Amino acid sequence: RKRFNINSTYKSKKIEGLSYGVNANLLSQSSGSTIIWNGLDQAYIPLDESITRTSGDTYNIDPFITYIKGNNRHSLRTRYLSVTNNNLTDGLDVGQNNSANNYYSDYQWQKNIEEYKLRITSGTTNEKVNANSDLFSGKNYKITNSLYTQLDKKWNRFNISLGARYESFRLHSEDKYFIDGDSINDISAEKPVFRTGLNYQVAEATYVRASWGQGYRFPSMAELFISTNQSGLEIYPNPELKPESGWNYEIGSRGQLFKNTVYFDIAIYRMNVKNLLVARRTNNDEYMGVNAGKTQYNGLEFTLKNTFIKTKNITLFGFHSFAFNDFKFKKFIDDSNDYSNNLLTGVPKLTYNATIGLESLNGFYTSVNYSFVGEIPLRDNNSVYSDEYQIINTQFGYQSNTNNNFQYNFLVGINNLTNSKYASMLLINAGSFGGNKPRYYYPGNPVNYYTSLKLKYLF
Repeated sequence: RKRFNINSTYKSKKIEGLSYGVNANLLSQSSGSTIIWNGLDQAYIPLDESITRTSGDTYNIDPFITYIKGNNRHSLRTRYLSVTNNNLTDGLDVGQNNSANNYYSDYQWQKNIEEYKLRITSGTTNEKVNANSDLFSGKNYKITNSLYTQLDKKWNRFNISLGARYESFRLHSEDKYFIDGDSINDISAEKPVFRTGLNYQVAEATYVRASWGQGYRFPSMAELFISTNQSGLEIYPNPELKPESGWNYEIGSRGQLFKNTVYFDIAIYRMNVKNLLVARRTNNDEYMGVNAGKTQYNGLEFTLKNTFIKTKNITLFGFHSFAFNDFKFKKFIDDSNDYSNNLLTGVPKLTYNATIGLESLNGFYTSVNYSFVGEIPLRDNNSVYSDEYQIINTQFGYQSNTNNNFQYNFLVGINNLTNSKYASMLLINAGSFGGNKPRYYYPGNPVNYYTSLKLKYLF
């Protein structure tokens, strides 16, 4: 893997408030992957010894410009992104190469009206993606356009926010598909979405909040058009997929306590989604994306950051995050199978993360991280669950004096310190092959070690 990036910003000497620049990034890499392992006792051996080797280049160029005059701020951010991937399976071209060009722009105008303590933000976002992929049946393009505006009003201890966005999508495929009796190769959709929020300052550094908003997601090219075979596993396109849409509300609080040594954030939320995209097994070893009717997400999230010791020479800190997820299919009937009120697959009920770290004035630092992931339903009928697991990672490093133009950061780390067995990736509703049991898991790495060295020079 090779990476190169550059960031630049220039402030105009002739026009006050004008700044502009360009950021760029280049990544060239090669890797190997497989979809199915050979078995539970041969976890790192690909089924049929089939390995897909990918080599490719990705680069982006991001010009931008900002102009500020008085209470008005104008910004234009653009991007050109190019992705090229060459895939060979066992050294042969099996029709999985792909390339894409992405053109993106976002213009935003913001005005502060101090007299009314009001901020207005409006803009437009536009994107076009040209994709050429054997997996997507040739050449396709996607055009996304949106207009948005948001009003933020401060009133005493209240902050009130109102926003609206109009989304428009269009997809064009080189192939034609039969949908509702018509032969088409253009798919389009559009929808307005709205949001509102309220924030109240309870104390100097403590706030409570409430929000409600809508969401909308159009299926991607891959979800609509992908068609491939890997080790006997067939994946079929489904151009009849509908956009996902939904709404959510959240109530929460955040703040700082004990002379700002403790920071907390807690939230409870509900999100209802219509036409959630899931994978359906249409036959033995055959899969297709389908919409899942209605799903409901209820959850609680809690974050706590605390500083135990802070002196001139050292800082000892901690971080905790906890999530409770009660996600269910509210209405999901797949052919003759009724999965309504079952737990949503692929999501653990409980997760917990904790970190304790030490930073010193002379540049040395260290941290230990603990992660817990609860059991996860692996089939829509909730008949199979993954085991819960715990992982401990640690790292030690040294960062040079930040006052120097030349800086470096040296790091040594250990992942999975206790060599726990866990699944790093799951296959939902996995099928069986050749009479063998379904393989639901991509095994996680055993204990492993790494080191890194980052160099920086400030001109």
